[in-house]
Amino acid sequence: MSVGHVILERPWLYDLDVTIQGCSNFYSFVHKGKKIRLYPLPPKPTTPNKERIVVATKGLHIINPTAFEQVAISESVVFTIIVLKTLPYSSIPISNDTRQILQSFQDVFAEDLPNHLPPLRKI
Repeated sequence: MSVGHVILERPWLYDLDVTIQGCSNFYSFVHKGKKIRLYPLPPKPTTPNKERIVVATKGLHIINPTAFEQVAISESVVFTIIVLKTLPYSSIPISNDTRQILQSFQDVFAEDLPNHLPPLRKI
């Protein structure tokens, strides 16, 4: 299936009585009394000696809060990464209603869940 089949839908070959010329690599059909031939696009010309523009990348900059505020005021877009330590488990208390529901479905929930995803499987 090609892009043309997606755009024109599959039945267009049958509805327009399309003739596929395999050796010549074109489709021909009659549409509104005119004979139409669809040819593939010619390949794009390439320039082997085209110079590539090298863009210098900026390195990692760690700044203090005062300098960050100055940059945030002067620039329109600022990206930041903030690293925080977190607890391995949630410290939010569980309500009694939630605890009762979890106990009633205890056979459904596993006690020890792995900290990683299962391996990919082929379908």
